[in-house]
Amino acid sequence: MFKKILMAIGFIAVILLFIPFKKVQDETPSSLLKIKNRVESVLVEMDKDLAETTQKLSLIGIEGEGTRNTLRDLCARHPYAVDCCLVDLDGIITIMEPDPYNKFEGADISDQEHIIQLRKEKNPVLSKAFRAVEGYTAVVFEYPVFSQKKELLGSVNMLIRPEFFLREIILPEIKGIPIDVWIMQPDGYILYDLDVEEIGRNLFEDELYKPFTELLEIGKKISKEEKGSGQYSFFNEGFTKKVVKKTHWTTLEFYGTQWKIVMTQVENPDESSKKTLSGLGIKSYKENLKTISEDADLLKLISENDKDKIIEKFKEFYDANKGIYSVQWLDQNYTNRFGFPPEHSLDNYHFSEQKEAERIYIDAINARLATSFKDDLFEGKRGHFKLFPLHYNEQYFGMIYYIILE
Repeated sequence: MFKKILMAIGFIAVILLFIPFKKVQDETPSSLLKIKNRVESVLVEMDKDLAETTQKLSLIGIEGEGTRNTLRDLCARHPYAVDCCLVDLDGIITIMEPDPYNKFEGADISDQEHIIQLRKEKNPVLSKAFRAVEGYTAVVFEYPVFSQKKELLGSVNMLIRPEFFLREIILPEIKGIPIDVWIMQPDGYILYDLDVEEIGRNLFEDELYKPFTELLEIGKKISKEEKGSGQYSFFNEGFTKKVVKKTHWTTLEFYGTQWKIVMTQVENPDESSKKTLSGLGIKSYKENLKTISEDADLLKLISENDKDKIIEKFKEFYDANKGIYSVQWLDQNYTNRFGFPPEHSLDNYHFSEQKEAERIYIDAINARLATSFKDDLFEGKRGHFKLFPLHYNEQYFGMIYYIILE
């Protein structure tokens, strides 16, 4: 009897959650508004912290150990922040924290759009999303620093991975419910999606979306209109089949930057459709890695240890697969030769059989089979590794692999 009551409660809860999708077209679902409000609250929290930080810097100045400690503390308070830096009036990074990013001090970023905007308007800026050199989608929250005489001294920049906090907000809200949420900029750049391979793509430019005219049409409406609803056809999560999706969207705006928050519900699968990723000539990261691991030109270069040309091949793979952190070569003798980009790759690092934490790499090389696992990176991040064996002229040359940051 108790189980029946629980089942009934659960059934009613699901019905209630779906009620918003049955409302009139102009009414935004309450669950979508809840997600919007929670995302906005995170941005407000960052905004408040940045304001307090810059007020402190206006008192203590923008140089010295006190300023460095202030930036380090700011970054530590926000787990979704990658780094925090102080930029002077010439657009030069003078201080950057935490420690791994100190090496970028002295870099000139004066030509970046958000830097130019802040210098011109002297107001806080939330930048448009872009693909950071680390291989993930990022935005910059920039705040002006003024002297006690109200003169602009520079700015504090916080580089953020929106995927971090968007995932933390969205997944609990849709857990156990057949609803999906994705977020894009008005220009089509996708900041967040359950399918990680879509993050960083552009709805209006990427080959993945061109065959889906309904999606492109509603994408234009989403881009232009503050809120609305409609439907379109696209793949389900995991890209296994085409489905029809009913959608509602709303707009979050912060310092002039807009994020379009889109909630979808699968209406029914399109059984007549033959569209699949492979049918469209589009491959997943995994399929692309398998393809390059069997590429005769690359295998010949690896057999000849032609580093420069191998790096060129790796760069092509990296540029074509938005969202990966790096692609690397781990040879048959347990030595990670190199990879692209170089700053995210191990250079001639030998994995030791004596170190228990490195056994996973040793075992992968010895198995000579495609595999995947998750592990901590030397940079302090955590990544998902996908590996494929390299064979050429009946010789084994180890593994090629990519990393996606968690």
